Amino acid sequence: MKPLMKVEKIRALLIENKVTQTAIAKELGLTPGSINRVISGHYTSRRVQEAVSKATRIPFEKMWGKAA
Repeated sequence: MKPLMKVEKIRALLIENKVTQTAIAKELGLTPGSINRVISGHYTSRRVQEAVSKATRIPFEKMWGKAA
């Protein structure tokens, strides 16, 4: 499932909030590549999507839509 926001915007928001994909990956016990694949829309993981939404301070529904 592709995010509603552009991938570049999500990455920019992470940088603005001083959060790296590696930091999210460590928090969740995953690899940075898996975080990247979810952000890019190649894979769907509610847990990763929620962590990215929380890190960027953007509501889940605005970033990913209702279904995930």
